[in-house]
Amino acid sequence: MRYYEGHETVYQRLRDRGCSTWDEFLGQAADFDSFCMKQFVEEALERSSFVREPPLALEIGCGTGPICCFLAEGGFEVEGIDISATAIAIAREQAEARGLSVKYRVADVCHDRLQQLYDLVVDGHCLHCIVTEEDRHKALRNVCAAIRPGGHFWLDTMIADSATDFGKDTTLDDDGILWVKIPTPGRFDLEKQIAGETYVANRRVYRDPKYLESELQMAGFVIERSNAAAPEENGQSATYQAICTVR
Repeated sequence: MRYYEGHETVYQRLRDRGCSTWDEFLGQAADFDSFCMKQFVEEALERSSFVREPPLALEIGCGTGPICCFLAEGGFEVEGIDISATAIAIAREQAEARGLSVKYRVADVCHDRLQQLYDLVVDGHCLHCIVTEEDRHKALRNVCAAIRPGGHFWLDTMIADSATDFGKDTTLDDDGILWVKIPTPGRFDLEKQIAGETYVANRRVYRDPKYLESELQMAGFVIERSNAAAPEENGQSATYQAICTVR
């Protein structure tokens, strides 16, 4: 199993608990419409322009679809992809309950070709779940190739500062890979032993945003605006946000 395919198990637990989003499951949002990226998406909308009407948008790592629904309500034609079949099933239910037409499908942005050209691609906290340099390069090149000239890529992703603490049974190495202890070895393709315990690669969380910017530029993006936002509370992860274009 690929290291990032463990998200399916989490979404199954999310559904069993009666939650509608990942943010709600983690206690970071009150409901479906209060997703953590909302302020950034609203700000990015103000700073982006689109020639095509309605603009065609894709969210990678869409989860249960709160950003997709927000964009659809704002007049976008929207598609969403995620590695988790459970997340996609919940996303379809949420869109239908709101009377919104959003096209969802299960797909792997690292390996599945995106199906058409988009005016906007939004990263719904997907990139920091992609750990290896090879996978990240493939995903970003895949996204860049799927955006029309003049189109936009909005990225909101985790970074770390000196105080960031991911909690018990985790370790963040010098390459920015966050390893999380698991009880049973041999399930994932990217595991390692630390002090006799098995850990799986879980996140890529750089301490320096310049590494993210280098990845974006190597993939073909032009960074129009970026911001490294400090964490709300000491010890939490920080956030890197960027509005990129393709020329």
